[in-house]
Amino acid sequence: MTPNRRAGRSPLTHALNRYNATERPQPSPVVVRPDLRYWYLTGYLSLVDIFAALADPVRRALLEELAVAPRRVVDLAATRPISRPAVSKHLRLLLESGAVTVTARGRERIYALDRTALAPVASYVAALAVTRAAPVTGQALDALETEVRRTGRERRPIAQREDEHEETA
Repeated sequence: MTPNRRAGRSPLTHALNRYNATERPQPSPVVVRPDLRYWYLTGYLSLVDIFAALADPVRRALLEELAVAPRRVVDLAATRPISRPAVSKHLRLLLESGAVTVTARGRERIYALDRTALAPVASYVAALAVTRAAPVTGQALDALETEVRRTGRERRPIAQREDEHEETA
């Protein structure tokens, strides 16, 4: 019997047991932002923000079509100059961000807009619309006029300033 083989163990089993017995560093925890949706669609954690999904003009155009009615990938790709796999990739990203939902009917996948996913965008735009600059008050305009006159006096040539003082005296 060889030194690596013990009573029915293969070298691979022995190496795996040694590997499992050692201390491995634990992965760091994922920081989750509550304002984003996270999906485990394909076994990995997707961190697609709705704003990032809306950044591309093709995805925005897809959402405009889906806002009218649910559609198949074939129908969405027929009106675009890009290929059907490219449309599918855009739809997958929209799905991962939560902007669309998908239902399977036989071999076809029907995509529909999920309006609840657009709530962060709507609230952001509404906050921008409400936020306005403070109105300019009369006191601020008076202070500006005083400052303009003072700056104008300082920039005049010295001879001109002396003439003004002689006339007033």
